[in-house]
Order: sequence, then structure tokens, then C-alpha cells
Amino acid sequence: MDERLNFVQRMAILTELVQRLGEVGRTNLMKLAYLLQTVKQIPLGYRFQLYLYGPYDPQVLSDVSLAEVWGALQEEYYAYSLNAYGYKIRPAKGAADLVNEERETLDSYREAIEWAIREFGSYNALQMDLIPTLVWIDREFAQLGEPVALSHLVEVAHALKPHFSKRDIESMAQELQRKGVLLANRK
Repeated sequence: MDERLNFVQRMAILTELVQRLGEVGRTNLMKLAYLLQTVKQIPLGYRFQLYLYGPYDPQVLSDVSLAEVWGALQEEYYAYSLNAYGYKIRPAKGAADLVNEERETLDSYREAIEWAIREFGSYNALQMDLIPTLVWIDREFAQLGEPVALSHLVEVAHALKPHFSKRDIESMAQELQRKGVLLANRK
């Protein structure tokens, strides 16, 4: 893996994602960062751990906050029902400046960024809860050098994410398999 990117380069990648998507929630941006680091091997240097909503590293949100201080991103809290809320992250006035300043870094990862946007940019937060969790499980088996049957991957994912039906998990796992994202699932 290449040398780890610095915080300005990480902010530029996050800003590029937000700029290209127009608006993104925290969950989706977190998961896109995870997929870029894990699947496309961009050396973001995050230390993701598996949490309730999938892989998470608070450093991603710290980088978003820094990008907000730099004037590149704008984060807005909103409530969409009595007990439900979220955050919208949008490009701010300084987004283009940061992206232009780090053009060389962004160009070196252009293909991976395009891939993340093309393959996962249109998914909602619920889907982006499941996708990286399946990748996480897959990578755990791959690290052990153990191939895993799709049915077992579905069982493990369902144990972690019981709010998803096994059918929905299997469907998403098959889609990720078709996209070449899963490594251990070779049986």
C-alpha cells in the first residue's frame, strides 16, 4: 500500500466525492471512504471498526469538520420526522479551491473515485449500511485465507444485521460478487 495520505489529501478526496454527488449524508460518505480504502486500496489511513451501521472511523467525521473549517464543505443537521434526524454534507464556496490545490492527488485516484461514485453513489443510507458490512465480513474471511460460501456470508451478515432479510442480503452479496468486490466468496 502507498504511503498514507495526509489530512489535506483526505479532505480533498472527501470534498471531491461530495462535490460530484452534490449532497451526501454522513453514513454514505463514511461508507464511500471505507470502500475506497478497502476495495480500491486508497491509503486514506482510516482505522475502521465494525459498528452498528457498518464500518466506522470517527476520523472521517473529523476530516469533514476540518473541511468545513477550511470552507470546502458545509454540514447541516436536519430532522425529517419526530425521532429521526441526519446530516447533509454539501460543497461550500472553498470546495473548488481545495480540489484544485490537490488536483495531482485526485488525478492519481481518479479511476477509484469514479468507480465509487458510479457503483455506489446512488445507494441510500440503508443500503450503504449493508454493502460495507458485507465487504467487511468478506475481508475478514479473506484475511484468514478461507473461502466462504455465499450462504455462509449471508448467515453471518444476517446475524450482524437482523433488520435485513436474508433474501435482501443475498441479493446484495450477489450484486457485489458480480461487481468483483468480494474476495473470499469464491465457493
